[in-house]
Amino acid sequence: NRVCLQAGIAKAHCAFRLASNEQMVFCRPYAQLSAATLERLADRKDLKILAAWPQTIESYMACEVAKIAVVPHLVRDMQEKIEPRPREQRVCQIPTFNDLELLKGDGSGGFVTRLLITE
Repeated sequence: NRVCLQAGIAKAHCAFRLASNEQMVFCRPYAQLSAATLERLADRKDLKILAAWPQTIESYMACEVAKIAVVPHLVRDMQEKIEPRPREQRVCQIPTFNDLELLKGDGSGGFVTRLLITE
């Protein structure tokens, strides 16, 4: 495997190969984050700053696009794993989407979403 520069590819086009840099986008104000999320991120000293409100337009757009294009697929997959029968034959109540708390990317192409669900 050659590095991008050796292959004649501009460094900007190989950005996914650069060292990872975690980025978090909060889709809810700090005061509205769930106890589970606050506990999970308790070691982050910059949490209140990161979850500042109002959002930037970029953060708002990322959250809205995720709610429309990503979250429905995640929730449907979760529902299918919990109760794989056709919807009209399900005997268990399945969780439904309530809200999106945050999006996190690690710079390597991997992403994490924290969802609030309603049972």
